[in-house]
Order: sequence, then structure tokens, then C-alpha cells
Amino acid sequence: MASHHTYKATIKKLPETSEVEIKSEISAKEFDAAIADAVSDIQKEVTIPGFRKGAAPEKMVREKVGAGAIVREAAEHGRALANGPVGV
Repeated sequence: MASHHTYKATIKKLPETSEVEIKSEISAKEFDAAIADAVSDIQKEVTIPGFRKGAAPEKMVREKVGAGAIVREAAEHGRALANGPVGV
């Protein structure tokens, strides 16, 4: 099943450097999906006492890692979807 994403993205070369600034926007619906993907990815990696790795309840994972870590991971998911992989 093909998915359709619409994004607004701009790439601007920063003056006097070899760096670029990338700005992208995704819809709230697509960001919600990115949040869900981020939680799932983090859930696979986090260790919470009393649970096998990857088997802790989502609520406990959210409490352990915090909203900031989830939003950062979701932003990376959204950025990757909008702009494709960025090489170093």
C-alpha cells in the first residue's frame, strides 16, 4: 500500500559555512504517526525493571524517557520522511 505525504520543505545554505539549514513542516496527523513510530522504536530499546526489553507498557516507556526524547525521535522520523536521509 503506497502512502502519500505532503510536506513543505526548504533548504538554505548558511553564509560563510559549509552548513545548510533544513526546515520542514508536516501535518498534525503525520506528526501523530511519527510520535507513535518514535514510541515504538524507543519501546524496543528501553529497559524497565520487571519487563523484558521491548515489552514494557507504552505508558511506562513514556514516563521513563520523557516527552522530550519522544518528540526528538518523532521529529527525526518526520524529517526523514520529508527530506530523505541526510548524509554526513
